[in-house]
Amino acid sequence: MEKVRFGAGVVAVAMLAIPMLAGTAQASPTGGVGATAETSWGCNTNPTTKRFNTSYSPGTLSTTVYFNNHCSHSVTWSVRIFNTKDQVRRTVCAGTTQAGVSGSKKFSMGVVDNFEGVYKGC
Repeated sequence: MEKVRFGAGVVAVAMLAIPMLAGTAQASPTGGVGATAETSWGCNTNPTTKRFNTSYSPGTLSTTVYFNNHCSHSVTWSVRIFNTKDQVRRTVCAGTTQAGVSGSKKFSMGVVDNFEGVYKGC
């Protein structure tokens, strides 16, 4: 039976990879990379029955938000992205979605960015 030997380079790479893998599990406060999240808020005219809905799964380099406006009026919405390196949170205005429209919008991010969520207004 032969012994398997690992060089110093293999050990160093393994030691560097372990903390990086552990950190990716907490990439988003909404449950981590790949966890599906939903947001919803009531329309101005009838908030109990008509709503603006979104869903998304935070990614590592981009996140696509799927939206559906059940309101009889347009809705302005935004997303928040947190830069973990610089500790800076930024709001990106997604724009205005017309009444009755559904679709999707993709938001690009850097490696050190976390997608925090979707919010009403800009």
